[in-house]
Amino acid sequence: QRSLRLFRADASHGCVAAGMQRPAVTEHQGHSGLQGGGVAGPGRSYQQQALYQQLLPVVRHVLEVLLANEFEESTVAVANFILEFRFSDSSDISRYMPPHQPELVMRGRVMEALAHWIKGKTLELDCMIPLVQLGLPFVTERVDASNRGLEQVLPEFIIAIFIDLLGKEAACLGSAVGGMMAQTGDAPLADWPSMLLAHIVRKLEEIQARVSKVVMELYNLTNFMSTDDSKNVLMMFFQHYTVETTKGTLEVHESVDDEVLLESPFRVDLIDSFGSLMSLLVHLEEICNPQMNGSEAALALDFEGVKLCRHGALCLVQMTCNDDPRLVYVLDVH
Repeated sequence: QRSLRLFRADASHGCVAAGMQRPAVTEHQGHSGLQGGGVAGPGRSYQQQALYQQLLPVVRHVLEVLLANEFEESTVAVANFILEFRFSDSSDISRYMPPHQPELVMRGRVMEALAHWIKGKTLELDCMIPLVQLGLPFVTERVDASNRGLEQVLPEFIIAIFIDLLGKEAACLGSAVGGMMAQTGDAPLADWPSMLLAHIVRKLEEIQARVSKVVMELYNLTNFMSTDDSKNVLMMFFQHYTVETTKGTLEVHESVDDEVLLESPFRVDLIDSFGSLMSLLVHLEEICNPQMNGSEAALALDFEGVKLCRHGALCLVQMTCNDDPRLVYVLDVH
């Protein structure tokens, strides 16, 4: 029912339902001015061009509902990405366009491909974090230039960072992240570019999970996939898990604020990005500082790998802290 309401709602309602806030579009950001959605790209057949024109309004509506998108560059970029995307069974989006499949299945497939597009942009941004930490100037200067050049509220500043670092096609993500950060008021100071980028990466990971959660509901609602199958396909987009020890089952969660996650006696946080690693290191620094924490910290560690020894390859680090022994951090070193 939630999935059906999502696509019957207008863009504003969809943004509120996703926990995001629509920022205003300024003259600096602007619109692309593209009419008719651009072109599918050179060298494509008539069938591909026709499929692109059929796909474009679907992508536009999905982006409007999920991300409050007002940028045609983002719509065109995502549509072109989905046109070339192959799912895990090597099929493409043409197999799921009506009348081959129901419309909700097609929209679910579009959103699954969208989650992959978001993940790709997240990885691009995440790879810039160690470069900033090392003091390489080209990323730091671009973030600082965005900060100096825009005397505006937080959402517009975040959009400018996305456009400057990832291109105009990523403006829809900047809009969504900026709205989330303005709503929660938890943005790090822009004077620390690496911390700001790490925080943005964490927000993008949350958006991936939110989109994937809706996809799972659509697949289950339409009987396109079972709950377990959809979870296995989309698990890569989640960072937070709970383990039911009596049944040996694993559940996925969209964010750290999920009530079920917070109440679970066995929680797992996956650390597989520089952004999530920096957040963890900041947390460890806080709990290991007696002046800040008020007590000594205790850490439990476990190392896993291939023929793990002095020369073996380290793959995973599992860690828990005495400030919350119900939470296990799994660091994907490999």
